[in-house]
Amino acid sequence: MKKKILAVVLAMLIVFSFVGCADIALAQYKDFTKRELDAYFAVLDKDDYNEDSWAEIERIVADGSMAINMTTDKERADFALNEAKQAIYAVLTELAKYKAAAKIALENYAENKGQENYGEENWATIQDIVMGGKITINAATDNDGVDLALNAAKQEIDAVWTELAEYKVAAKETLGIYAENKGQENYTRYYWDFMTVSVTNYGKNIDAAADKAEVDLLFEEAKSMIDQRPQKDFWELKEAYDKGWLSREDLMHITYFNTGEVVEVIENPYRLIKIDFTPEMEAPALDSSTKSELEDTFRSYLHQMDYRLSTAIADKFLGEYNGCYVVQFRFTNGWSEPMVRTLFIGGIRFQWTGVGVFGVMVYKK
Repeated sequence: MKKKILAVVLAMLIVFSFVGCADIALAQYKDFTKRELDAYFAVLDKDDYNEDSWAEIERIVADGSMAINMTTDKERADFALNEAKQAIYAVLTELAKYKAAAKIALENYAENKGQENYGEENWATIQDIVMGGKITINAATDNDGVDLALNAAKQEIDAVWTELAEYKVAAKETLGIYAENKGQENYTRYYWDFMTVSVTNYGKNIDAAADKAEVDLLFEEAKSMIDQRPQKDFWELKEAYDKGWLSREDLMHITYFNTGEVVEVIENPYRLIKIDFTPEMEAPALDSSTKSELEDTFRSYLHQMDYRLSTAIADKFLGEYNGCYVVQFRFTNGWSEPMVRTLFIGGIRFQWTGVGVFGVMVYKK
């Protein structure tokens, strides 16, 4: 009987011994697991996180340690450790959050441009810019680098022309060509300058247009303005000669009818020689109706040239040549002293003298 009791006692001691060893081994494993969690936490840099994120990580570590303590076997301890690590990893650093926000901002910036405003090729270009911008943002090592990458991508997107922008550029280029084809030589300087400024201003309005319809409207308005600009009616004597409207023989007649002589300019050495010249026609006369019409037209010309003296008269008619009236005009007010104008055209001297003499002008019919 005593042997049986002794055997039972020995068995119980052996069982308790095994249980005690198992408890000690699990406790040690838990301690080791918590130290591993602490080590994982220790390598983190507090400066990489904002205050709320760091507090969240500290809470995860504390909860993880508590969860490890409450486990009943090694497998559950490992599970609690891994859960804590994953939770810590899920808390983004301040830089990571900044990058994520920047990438979202870049996507939104591109989307707000509106795919419908771009051609297929240009929209694909914008998508490539967004992708490249995200890669550059990911590679940034600080917030400033993120900002640089974001702004650079935005600028690239802005540089991609919308379909409307391309339409505007084409309209402005066409308008400029339309104006140039009118020929500066066909307008007075005053009106050509006015028209040039007007075309520039219409270009600015086209830039501000909201859609193609508005671009078209402004374009047609500008063309109408150009078409309505009065073309040049009167030309300087030299302009008419350079255009081939007047010959050298015509010039000799014009100066003879004006001064009664023809003086030729000789170079090397420079000298003036009076030419023995007999006109092929009599001194021309101008009927009153044509004279009045020329004076009215000339006054309009003066207005175009921004002259304020509107009392000019056709002082002398010097002939009609190949559809060109050649007239000396004179102002009847605002002048008190005689004036002399001298110039040389086609090797012939031209000289006008008198009170208020404007000079000889050519009217192209």
